Amino acid sequence: ADPILVPPGNSNVTTAIGVEPRFAVSGGGSVGLEATDPSKDRINWAAASRGASISTSGPLNANIPVPRLIDEGRSGTEHYIGVNWPSGGFFLLDFGAVRTIDSLQLHIWDGDARVTRYRVESSTDGVSFSTLVDKTTGEHTGIQRLTFPTTSIRYIKIIGSFDSVDGSYFYLTDEILAIGDSTASPVPTQ
Repeated sequence: ADPILVPPGNSNVTTAIGVEPRFAVSGGGSVGLEATDPSKDRINWAAASRGASISTSGPLNANIPVPRLIDEGRSGTEHYIGVNWPSGGFFLLDFGAVRTIDSLQLHIWDGDARVTRYRVESSTDGVSFSTLVDKTTGEHTGIQRLTFPTTSIRYIKIIGSFDSVDGSYFYLTDEILAIGDSTASPVPTQ
């Protein structure tokens, strides 16, 4: 990729991942980036490009395909995928391997005045699940940024328990993010 061009002397340029650029002495303002220390990489392990997959269980109400929740695109609140939780419905995210995760971001459909309740469970084997985040009380809507102690996880199960509008479907929209550390090489995004 070509270097990013900035005005000479502009030393306030940084990247979204916090890498400090180094400026070439000659060439007037072209930027070169130092390699990121792999021990500091923050990876979205819920991305299909990283080997993740997502499925649902139970009756489904959706206007986009389920894999759009992990395709690294922005679906927007006009798109939704809902699982019928009274019938045992849930979202199941598989990272493809055990990953070290410490935060999760979900976007609960907020195209109306709905509030919801849910819980997030995790597993390393897909058989034994334990509660990672419990949001089965209170009123939750919109973007949910969930943090928890660093945990080894392969599977994440997202289970609704209440919906104020239709009472039986738990809707997600937009991208699911599961952020953790890695020593893997960064994947270019440009």
